[in-house]
Amino acid sequence: MSRKVKIDTLWIYAHSFACQNHCWHCQLGKKKVARMELARVAAQIRRFDEWARGSEQNGLKVTNWIGHTFETDLPALIETRSLADLCGWGFNLILLGGLRNRSESELRPWLTERRDAGFTSVVASFMGCGALHDRWNGRRGDFERLLKTQRVAASLEMELEQRIFLTRESLPMIDQLLDTLDELPGKVREREIYPLFYSGLARQWEKFRVTDEEIDKLPPRIKSLLRSDYCNWRTECEWVDAVRAEDNIPDKISLKLLLNDDNIDAVETASCQQVYGDLERRTLVAYAAIPSRAELCERFGDYSNRAVYMFRNDIETKWLDKYLRSNPVTLERELLF
Repeated sequence: MSRKVKIDTLWIYAHSFACQNHCWHCQLGKKKVARMELARVAAQIRRFDEWARGSEQNGLKVTNWIGHTFETDLPALIETRSLADLCGWGFNLILLGGLRNRSESELRPWLTERRDAGFTSVVASFMGCGALHDRWNGRRGDFERLLKTQRVAASLEMELEQRIFLTRESLPMIDQLLDTLDELPGKVREREIYPLFYSGLARQWEKFRVTDEEIDKLPPRIKSLLRSDYCNWRTECEWVDAVRAEDNIPDKISLKLLLNDDNIDAVETASCQQVYGDLERRTLVAYAAIPSRAELCERFGDYSNRAVYMFRNDIETKWLDKYLRSNPVTLERELLF
């Protein structure tokens, strides 16, 4: 069965800032940091955004993501926020993942500078407590680093956001983690719990994915913090049923333009239409090389699997991985979902 697709978004990526640690569960996968100047990346994002808004592209949206960490100077961070504003995102937070470990005396002016520039909250992601979190995040002392940073941020009247990954390893210590987080000063703007994405490096850790039975047994204190889209999470068994019930309508897909040191010169000298047309052609070729979602479901869906996945894209990516392992084909995998 052929796959019907409809392009509705152009995603522009650039690996502009380097993480200071390497998380086992990084949903962005392996990345090579580009040496090209941020100004060149920003110019191309603005050029394509203006082109999409002013051309007859049938409502094409242009979105961007230009860094894996906020370990950069303030002007670059402000530029990142300005680019996010093009997408309509209210971008006033500091992600704490991938930052270098600063002393409290270094943190205070570092955070103050960002607070005064309009960044009002700090976001920490936890994989359990102590040594377990440190192991998953590839750095000894990372758990204490996050607590220290949120504590200093709270003293500066910045709001706190806390994201907690629910795995078979972290589950037994989430109560302990919540007790620790409750001891932090300041205002918690958001605290939420959710399972791993099936994305990037996290795709190799299926043995730690929680089941619906494990989620059903969670105590009220933890269950009340499950992400707001919890009602849409499904087991693989349930995703099989959902996909079987879908109509065969075109999938809305994104074109992915990764700006890097190898292609930035060519992108700058070509017209937007030329770049878009080439990317569209290559993407449609890649999609034509794989089965439809319905076929992937029938061939690789595991009706006995009670593990929970948040998104249809997660489970479809898992099925596609199985297909490509058993049917090696030549395609640009990075252009697909």
